[in-house]
Amino acid sequence: FQVNQSGQNIVESTFVLFLSGAVLVLLSAAGYGLFAKAWIGYQSDQALFCLAEGGSSFACRMKAETALKKYLPWRKKLSVHLTDQGSDTWTSRVELQWDQMKIKTNRKLKWASSLWL
Repeated sequence: FQVNQSGQNIVESTFVLFLSGAVLVLLSAAGYGLFAKAWIGYQSDQALFCLAEGGSSFACRMKAETALKKYLPWRKKLSVHLTDQGSDTWTSRVELQWDQMKIKTNRKLKWASSLWL
C-alpha cells in the first residue's frame, strides 16, 4: 500500500519558500540599515572636514546631501545641518527616515591648534 504525498510536498515547499523569502527580506533591510548608518557617519565627517578647510556651510551641506541621496535611495526624509561654532569647532546633525526606521547622527569636530605647536 503506497500513499501519494505530492500534495504534502507542495505544502512543505511553499512554506519553506515563504520562510526563506521572509528571511532574505529581513537580512536585506538590516544590511541596508547598517550601510545607511555607516554612510551617514562618513558623509557627516566629510562635511565637517569641508567646513574646517574653509568651505561654505551651504556648499559642504549640498555635497553631503548629494552623496547621501545618491547612495541611499530609499528614504522618506533626509536633513543635514552643519554649524560653525567658532573657535575651531564644527558640528553636524544628519537625520534619515526610512519607513519606521530613523537614523540620527550628531558629530563634532574640534581643532586643538595647541597640539600642533
